[in-house]
Amino acid sequence: MDKVGQLLPGLAADEEFFAPLIAQMPSESMGVHWLAQPDRGPRLVLVHRPAGVMAYTHSHRCWVGIAPVRGVETHQRWHAVRHEDGRAELSLADERVMRRGDVATLIPPDDVHNHGHVLGTGPSPYSIILLGDDMLLFEREEYDPERRTWQRLAPGDPGRENRSAAGRRAYRSGCAPGLRARMARLTGIGRSPGSATCSMTSPALTKALSSSASGCWRIPTRLRT
Repeated sequence: MDKVGQLLPGLAADEEFFAPLIAQMPSESMGVHWLAQPDRGPRLVLVHRPAGVMAYTHSHRCWVGIAPVRGVETHQRWHAVRHEDGRAELSLADERVMRRGDVATLIPPDDVHNHGHVLGTGPSPYSIILLGDDMLLFEREEYDPERRTWQRLAPGDPGRENRSAAGRRAYRSGCAPGLRARMARLTGIGRSPGSATCSMTSPALTKALSSSASGCWRIPTRLRT
C-alpha cells in the first residue's frame, strides 16, 4: 500500500484532467464518475459528496486508497468488535481532515471506515477512490457508531444511503453506497458482465492503472480476516 499512498496524491493533482469532470458534477448532489472499471481487479472512481453529507460506516474487504482532488474530506477509521446479536463495540482509531496532497489507505481487516464532508471544515470534497476489486463481490459489514450496532451486507448489497452529518463529527461512511444506479445515470455506464470501462485520457492515470510492474497491484485484492 506504500505504492498506492505515493501514487494517488500525484494523480489527484492533475487539475487539467479533473477540472472538466468536476464541472459536470452538480455541487449540490452526490456525484460519481468512473475512470477505470474492469470486471475484476483495481478500479478508480471520482466521487463527490455535497456539503455535510457522510454515509454509514462499513468495511470493503478489499484494499482501498482515497485522495482529495478538491475540497476537504474527513476520514475516520474505526476499531470494531462485532457481536452476533447486532451490537458492536466501536472506537475511533484515527481521524483526519484531508486536502489535496493527502491520502488514506486501508487493508482488510483494518478497513472499517467512513469518509465524506463535515460542515465547517471547508468546501465539500471531490476525491478519487482506488479499490483493489469490486467490493460488492464480497460479504461486508455496515456499522452505526452512534447506535453501536452492525449488520451484515451480502454480496451485491451496497448498504444504506448517505446521510447528512448536519455539522456534527463524522461518523457515517462508505465508498459511495448505492452507486450502481447512480453510475449508470451519471456516466452512461450500463455494463454487461465481463465488460470494462476506461474513460481516462491522462497519461499518468493510464500508466498507473496499466502498469503491473508498479508493485501496488501485487497486494491481494481480498485479505481474509
